[in-house]
Amino acid sequence: MGQYALFTIVCLLNLFVYSQSDLDPLLEKGYSELESGHLNAAKSDLEKAKKLISSHFDLQEKAILFNNLGVCYIQLGEFKKGIDHYSTSLKLYQKLGNDTLIAESLLNLGIAYKDIGAFDRATKTILNAAAIFEKQQRTKELSSAWNSIGNIQRKIGNIEKALEYHERALKLRKRINYSKGIADSYNNIGAVYLDLNQPEKAQKYLINALHLKKQLGNEWNSLTTLTLLGRSCSELNQHQQAFEYLNAAYNLRIEAGSNSKIASSLFYLGNYYSNIKDIGKAIESFRQAEKLSEAAGDYQLLKDVLSAEIKQLHLKHKEDQILIDKYKKLVLVNEMLVSEENRKEIARLEIRYDVERKEKEIRIQRKQAKINQVQLENQQLYNQQLITWLVGTIAVTLSVILAWYLLRKRKKLIEIQNEELKEQKDEISALHKELSHRTKNYFGMLSGILKSDKSSVRHPETLQVLEENIRRLEAMSLIQHYLLDDSARKNKEVRLDAYFNNLVDLLLLNLLPHNHAVKLFKNLSTVYLDYDIAIRLGIVLNELVCNAIEHGLEDNANPELHISMTSDPQTIRLTVKDNGSGLPEDFPNSSNAKGLKLIRKLLHKINGTIDITNENGCKVSVIIKL
Repeated sequence: MGQYALFTIVCLLNLFVYSQSDLDPLLEKGYSELESGHLNAAKSDLEKAKKLISSHFDLQEKAILFNNLGVCYIQLGEFKKGIDHYSTSLKLYQKLGNDTLIAESLLNLGIAYKDIGAFDRATKTILNAAAIFEKQQRTKELSSAWNSIGNIQRKIGNIEKALEYHERALKLRKRINYSKGIADSYNNIGAVYLDLNQPEKAQKYLINALHLKKQLGNEWNSLTTLTLLGRSCSELNQHQQAFEYLNAAYNLRIEAGSNSKIASSLFYLGNYYSNIKDIGKAIESFRQAEKLSEAAGDYQLLKDVLSAEIKQLHLKHKEDQILIDKYKKLVLVNEMLVSEENRKEIARLEIRYDVERKEKEIRIQRKQAKINQVQLENQQLYNQQLITWLVGTIAVTLSVILAWYLLRKRKKLIEIQNEELKEQKDEISALHKELSHRTKNYFGMLSGILKSDKSSVRHPETLQVLEENIRRLEAMSLIQHYLLDDSARKNKEVRLDAYFNNLVDLLLLNLLPHNHAVKLFKNLSTVYLDYDIAIRLGIVLNELVCNAIEHGLEDNANPELHISMTSDPQTIRLTVKDNGSGLPEDFPNSSNAKGLKLIRKLLHKINGTIDITNENGCKVSVIIKL
């Protein structure tokens, strides 16, 4: 028996050593890839390492792994996953009971909340870190916390509060003679005074920051200060000094070799040339900045550069095609930025939902504990009654009467508490519906933004792109109504025929003038379909109807449009037919085929095919295999 036990122990030790030998190289490789900026590779290797971690793995090393995975996810735009990993790292530090690591982890988590725009939660988290730093008398770290809150206040436009926190950080850093921190605080206070349109005060702090940074010998750390000084000189019409500062920052960033930073300097130089009315140099600076910011994937900077470049092209009266191309590119960049902001907003909503859900679960658990306590007390009371019955008949009678009274009272209390539990569960269910309603509102908000942009666009091609995107967004927004109202399907599926009926009516109302009626023939079977597939089919129907009206029926004296949908257990067939002149032979290669390419991409993801024929007009059949 002892031999078997010894054999088992040896096997377990070998398994641990083998897994450890695989784990260490993965961790080292993942951390190295993260440091060098290879984010996808780092994420892949660190995820593999996470799967190899055993229960006896060192808690601090495990916390470091989760923290670095959080960095990967945040930088790759997977904000919710990143924050979840940061939170797990914090919990591990809390298990260790190391207040220093807990405070530093809280500070990192707060900065992550700030990056996705969850400013209230970010402030609360960083204040918790600051409380620990203050208790431990860690002045340097406490000043970093006040500095972070100052940056948050500046981000939300509370400039006076931002100035207060940055000055508080500066005071602490002067107390401990922390030179690098003092220089950074001077820089931040100068930036705040620029926001307050007080360039003279800003210049004073920025010059102090630059002087101190030069004394420290950290030339690269002066880049931001040089740029801010250039901006302050421009606002004070000190053009020669502005150029010297901006050009110095530009030269340093070329040495550093970062496309995004070089593009930023070129953007500010372009603004400088614009201020002194040198349109040619301004355009050239903006074009260089455009290429570099696009290569670096810095779409916010790219948007600012394109907007400035378009303004200069208008002043120089450049030909329309160049402006059209720039406007098209600006529209695409705006779409990317909206998509990025949507991901952040979804992360904020998910975090808020998680917090509210956990708080409600805690309240429910507390109420359940009270119920359990009441039930326990009832049981104890019952036992006391039995003992009392053995003492004597009179004592039993009195105890029964008392017990009956107390049971009635406690039963009423339990009923009240059960009703409260039901209300709590209903609130949790309402949160799910609220999330769907907010999604509907965001579609409406995006459509409104595009409609607002449409009113200021004068170029036909840009206008057409905006109108197509507005119709697609409205098709996507319309489906939320059926998802939310179709209670018979438990809000999981969409009734396709009702959705398509309203979608077609909406398209005809938007696309056709009142004096050009189309004979519409609809034959739509009742079909319930998954939300994701339904929204793709809605966009497909939008494209088919728009193409039929704009290209097939535009010059037809008696236009007819036939729309049908049939289904069986294996397939769904959607057909759109018009009585126009049909498609030309070279249609797949023409500029009007963009909608067809979009349809093919949408159908590819849902196992769908499209068939186009000319039968006394154009007939398009879409087949979805279920």
